[in-house]
Amino acid sequence: LEILQENSEPINLDVHPVDSFDMASQKILEIIRSTEPEYGDVRQIIQHDHADLVDLHLWKHLAGEAVQVHTSFAADHEIREKSIESYIGLTAPEWAVAESATIVQLTAPGQPRSTSLVPSIHIAVMPIKRLLADLTEVYALLRNEPPDDSYVFITGPSKTADIEAHMVHRSEERRV
Repeated sequence: LEILQENSEPINLDVHPVDSFDMASQKILEIIRSTEPEYGDVRQIIQHDHADLVDLHLWKHLAGEAVQVHTSFAADHEIREKSIESYIGLTAPEWAVAESATIVQLTAPGQPRSTSLVPSIHIAVMPIKRLLADLTEVYALLRNEPPDDSYVFITGPSKTADIEAHMVHRSEERRV
């Protein structure tokens, strides 16, 4: 965990270790309440259809607030539109890699790549037991049990460099 935190700093990631799903919920609520959508006024969040995220009970904590929470159910034909309209994407990655501060997101029904890639802010919630030391471990796990679908490695916020090579971070990603 210390290595993950050290390696996250230079690439503008926030790592927030917590001891429970309730504490993770509280940290996510802080992020929601302290950020505004880049475009528009409607505050929408999209989250993966994943058991770890259900345990956060965000819908309960956000009752009465002007925040819409969408879950990316496989049968929902409006997932694309909801992802585009959301300023926060909430996922439960398969693994995180301490050495490179990378998360590995496997796709599955109800867990599309768009949830982590389209919203301006990405929050990944993961138990410590799925923290790996290095990419060698990830590749070994992928080789032993190849995923049925695609996967994405995410290391840091999206960024671009203009003609004069000045780095510009286009979105903010936060991990819990």
